[in-house]
Amino acid sequence: MSQISPPIRIVLVLAVAVLGAYMLFLRPKNEVPPPAEPAPNVQTGAPAVSKPGKIAQAAQGAVNAANGQLESQESVDGVDAGEAAAGTQSTTEGATQATEAAATPAVDTKGLPKPVAKAIRHHKAVVLLFWNGKSADDKAVHAALKKVDRWDGRVFVASAPIKQISKYGRIARGVDVEQSPTVVVADPKLRAETLVGYVDAKTIDQAVVDAFRNSTGLFTDAYLRKVDRVCTHHSNALWQTPSADNGAEFKRALTQTETKLGRFNSEFAAVKAPKKWRAFRTAAVADNAASRQLFVDMSAYAGAHPSTSKAVATVSHFLSRRNTLVRKINKRFNDEHLFSCGSEF
Repeated sequence: MSQISPPIRIVLVLAVAVLGAYMLFLRPKNEVPPPAEPAPNVQTGAPAVSKPGKIAQAAQGAVNAANGQLESQESVDGVDAGEAAAGTQSTTEGATQATEAAATPAVDTKGLPKPVAKAIRHHKAVVLLFWNGKSADDKAVHAALKKVDRWDGRVFVASAPIKQISKYGRIARGVDVEQSPTVVVADPKLRAETLVGYVDAKTIDQAVVDAFRNSTGLFTDAYLRKVDRVCTHHSNALWQTPSADNGAEFKRALTQTETKLGRFNSEFAAVKAPKKWRAFRTAAVADNAASRQLFVDMSAYAGAHPSTSKAVATVSHFLSRRNTLVRKINKRFNDEHLFSCGSEF
């Protein structure tokens, strides 16, 4: 029997990427993600000789084309900064946070520009660009600041000439700011991270997410916190689905994933939503159901005992539907900063 593990593994990487019914990559909450293992390479540059090899190469071409279309569309979509609606706090949460704020020693803001000092007093994350305004990189990063997500007012963004860095010493202390451009991202507790050289808005956004995760947490809303915990738990469970080395294991992986997605949606729907989040929950539950249905349909299409070629054909057949679903679900959840339900699911 010829060796067919590489093409089958690629099939499952793509199929379980449809797990990417929600995702483009996974990172559990509050953990640094390990580097993703690259999928086995099924192309050496030479035409395939064996039948499985030809099938795999044909499927890989279809996959690359479809994923290229997805990436192109996503670059057009861009970062929808400012669209996310931050939830209001309950009376209990407000009282708790007020008590904690009163117990926290005030940060010395003497000498800082007034807008920056005000942002610090209100426990905002601070994004500061230090630049000279001359180089192409400086101008590009300055333009990127306009696209940085403000988190409905929880993030303060500003720029300053690098020669004025001394005025920002209370924020930039402990970090080396010598090169222009440099972006300093400080969490609400003023622990800073530097991004040196050219960076885009998405890179800055990720640094802000890390800052919130390492300090106050991503959410001020109780409902969103509960939903985030549900998504994190089930995303980890989904990624424990074993890889497949043959058609039978491919079929089993589809079935297990469909079952796990059903459990996820049930638990997601069970989180009681206050009035302001009910429309969101209804739409999200429908998206989650569509994700599960995708795997039900893939399993039916593959048949009870799929061959190697049928497994490849199954993934190729459903790629376009998968890509559309990924964009829709990621946008809905990411707009509310529920990344563990969206692009990190």
